[in-house]
Amino acid sequence: MARQRFLTRLDLIPETVAGRDGWVAARWRRSDGSKGDAHAFFLPRVSTGRWYIDTLLVEVPTGELLRDVPLARIETAANSDPEIHAWIEKGASLETVEHARRAAKRTRLARPSTHQLDDGFYERVATAYRDAVARGLPPAKTLAEDADTPPSTVNRWIGQARKRGHLPRGEPGKVTA
Repeated sequence: MARQRFLTRLDLIPETVAGRDGWVAARWRRSDGSKGDAHAFFLPRVSTGRWYIDTLLVEVPTGELLRDVPLARIETAANSDPEIHAWIEKGASLETVEHARRAAKRTRLARPSTHQLDDGFYERVATAYRDAVARGLPPAKTLAEDADTPPSTVNRWIGQARKRGHLPRGEPGKVTA
């Protein structure tokens, strides 16, 4: 029977790596006495305003040891500690934080007010499509819900946006943005 190993201690320390603030050193100890450490750089999580680990530096030789890194616990601890949260924010460039704030609002497709659909409308279809794909959402279904339009109509709009060069050519059954 395998012995259970759980974290008995997790310490986060603000750190500067390669002259860049915003890194956090994580050191942990498990119930079996094993120890570990890693260095993590965080970026803002667009949808929730929380921080997530973007880059991880770990001195471990194997995948098995890498799986031993408590990523979720490190993220949770960094987001709940005001001092660490402020340190991460200080290290994130203003451009990165501003990009995340802009990206937090998903581009939604509005139903057209006329039957005359111009090139500008198909550009908006392409923008909303790419935004949905970037967020891991099913694009046609998402656009149909946004525009309160049947999926078959939205699929025609997407096809027309592809024909006009606003989206790359697609492959049946694959999302291509």
